[in-house]
Amino acid sequence: MSEFAYQIAYQYELDHRVEGRDGRRIAFPKFVEIMANMNPTWESEARFEIQKILAEAPYDDSLYT
Repeated sequence: MSEFAYQIAYQYELDHRVEGRDGRRIAFPKFVEIMANMNPTWESEARFEIQKILAEAPYDDSLYT
């Protein structure tokens, strides 16, 4: 289910892309929102998953300038 939510979130990011910003800044909150809408108990799991990703690969807007 999370793979499907990621696909939707990244499509949302493509449709709402902000030049010069790490696209994950848009995609990750949307992913959490989607997961929470599907099942409120999944919200905390989604947030934890995003935190793990960002701990290893923090946002970096400089890659997009």
